Amino acid sequence: MTTTLSALPYYHGSIDIRERREMLPDLGDFLIRNVAQEVDKSDGTGQVYCILTTAVTPEQASDNSKMLPKEYSLRLECTTRLKSYAINLNGGIYSVQGSATDAFPSLEALCESYIQTKQPLPAGGMLLKGVIRRPWQLFLCDVELPEPEILLGSGEFGKVVKGKFLKPGVGPIDVAIKMATDLNAEITSEIFTEARAMRALIHPNIIRLEGVVVEKIPVMLVIEFLEGSSLLDALLKKRVPNEMRFPICMAVLYAVLHMHINSYIHRDIAARNVMVSHDCRTVKLIDFGLAKHGTQFISDTWALAICFWEIFHDGAEIFCNVVPSFDSKPDTTPVEKEPEREPSKTSQSKNTKASMTRKRVKMVGKSAAPATPVAATPVSKPKNKNDPPLLVITQNVEFLPKEFIPMFNLMTEKKGRKRIELAAMAYTVETVIMPTLPPAVQAELKVHVDKRVPFDKNFKVDLLNTDSVITLPTTAPAANPSTPIAGSARTPASARTPATAKSKTVTRRRNKGMKSDHAQSSGSVPEKKTDKNKTARRKK
Repeated sequence: MTTTLSALPYYHGSIDIRERREMLPDLGDFLIRNVAQEVDKSDGTGQVYCILTTAVTPEQASDNSKMLPKEYSLRLECTTRLKSYAINLNGGIYSVQGSATDAFPSLEALCESYIQTKQPLPAGGMLLKGVIRRPWQLFLCDVELPEPEILLGSGEFGKVVKGKFLKPGVGPIDVAIKMATDLNAEITSEIFTEARAMRALIHPNIIRLEGVVVEKIPVMLVIEFLEGSSLLDALLKKRVPNEMRFPICMAVLYAVLHMHINSYIHRDIAARNVMVSHDCRTVKLIDFGLAKHGTQFISDTWALAICFWEIFHDGAEIFCNVVPSFDSKPDTTPVEKEPEREPSKTSQSKNTKASMTRKRVKMVGKSAAPATPVAATPVSKPKNKNDPPLLVITQNVEFLPKEFIPMFNLMTEKKGRKRIELAAMAYTVETVIMPTLPPAVQAELKVHVDKRVPFDKNFKVDLLNTDSVITLPTTAPAANPSTPIAGSARTPASARTPATAKSKTVTRRRNKGMKSDHAQSSGSVPEKKTDKNKTARRKK
């Protein structure tokens, strides 16, 4: 009797290269997967039925398997490589492509024969142990898609529909099924990347992954279903009470903090990527398609602050009515106006272009009525004209703690200034701010505090970005500690001071016009010109 692919415990369906590398760490580990484009579909001996992938030595691997991805498996060491073999099916007979003597009545018999006899495969490699499927790998029989489909959302490359997941030991549960509408291999890899991040992030404020349907292309993400809407829709429809706004902010903060603790950066934090229940008491961070693992990426604390601002301003767009920047040009659209008399030569000589502009501004200010902005986006004047306007929360601030405002300001400051750590921020809110909140707000916040995952209040994101930080050894020329260095060249990685040595770190903003010369520092003194220097210059 022929065994179907889904009945084999080591059949993994359609999985990307990174998943295969992590599942086959030892020599002789193998799995069966669906046909892919990197293997010839036929060699003239029959139809390719599936692909056999096994772990081999680097010398036995094919050319496209010798190179590892740049961010391979969290930078773990790997001593094996992968090699794929096509399994041909011709008249009910299974054989490995390239082997003229093998002939088996079933795929299971083929694998068992190679395991027991330890016979080498064509071009090297052998089968020792079949790697069984992971619990998150699902088949089409594990999900139910209603007809007609219930569309929850759609995009350029995919859609999200409502379905049922036949969870073992629980029964049918409602789920959201995310599937790609394009059979592009790159999109399939992005789906596996998103699933990999969701598997590593288990938190009450992060949407839960039930599994991935890998039986065939396109693969489908099976995600926890939350009865409600996106936070942005709830804000635009005025369904978020004022006493719920600050607790929602903290729920999103707990989710982002959990990602940072697990070395993940979301990179797309916004109100549109947060789901809330109808009563706004259940808050879930969603959409991990842009999430990255590692500390080489800039922290998304700024994006979290923008999300806070959206929550208090009913989903308004940031800087939607901000006046043009200092470098922007005025509107040059021609406007019909009455002809003016030609000014006399005397007036032209007395009035410069700048003074005439100031006069026009004064005249318009006296005659024109103050305009009402479409959306009152509160901003304050930055200290430097090249900096973006500073964000200020002014709407729905009835239950916004005053102690929270300085922390919000630190989150929105420009890169290179003082940073704020989310762990310390959450600890301050729980120990200092929470006891002072009104009972209604305190009760809603306690719901999220009781469910959150424990964290270390001293946790800090270890960023490897040194663009705005200079480390000077103690042997450097003395400078005024209160005066930042105006122009120091970036210290190369090979010449940086070790962490054990004493050093002085000065943080400052880099401008394009800055010179990379220590002599331009305010604490240095230019070299005095002498007669000997002048004479040497003349001789040259």
